[in-house]
Amino acid sequence: MRCKDIERLIVDASEGGLSQEEIRGIDQHVSSCAKCACFQEDLEGIRVCLKNTSAPELPDAFLQKTRELCYEEIRSLAAAQKVGYRTGNHSIPKLIWTAIASLIVSTGFLLLPLIRDLELEQTFSFPAVVVLFLIIQNAAMLFFTPVILRKFRSQNHHLGSA
Repeated sequence: MRCKDIERLIVDASEGGLSQEEIRGIDQHVSSCAKCACFQEDLEGIRVCLKNTSAPELPDAFLQKTRELCYEEIRSLAAAQKVGYRTGNHSIPKLIWTAIASLIVSTGFLLLPLIRDLELEQTFSFPAVVVLFLIIQNAAMLFFTPVILRKFRSQNHHLGSA
């Protein structure tokens, strides 16, 4: 085995759960490799030091400030989730729904009569080009609507929390 594999096994052995075969492999390698033997000794020394060392005492003011910051973060996350699902003042404006509906209706209204024109002619007439332009424009608008709505909601959230 390579030293890198042995080092991983040495770490795993200190936590337990290795097979007898793996432990024998470690012992054989460590007996012939000074680098891995040193690694095993250093790791054991670190573990002994950690066992004998107590956790540092944190000042009460530090603990209190940390708790307050955590609670504040939890409250702001909970408030942000509520705003995202709430209706009323934070719902999508009727004007936006009207604009989206009018885009869909106008696309269908202009597209239906000209579908035959698009199928029969190899060259596009001016009305066909206009309809294609409107279809592309409306598709782009409908594609970016979620982005616009998200931005609207985030602006309302920031205004509500200010």
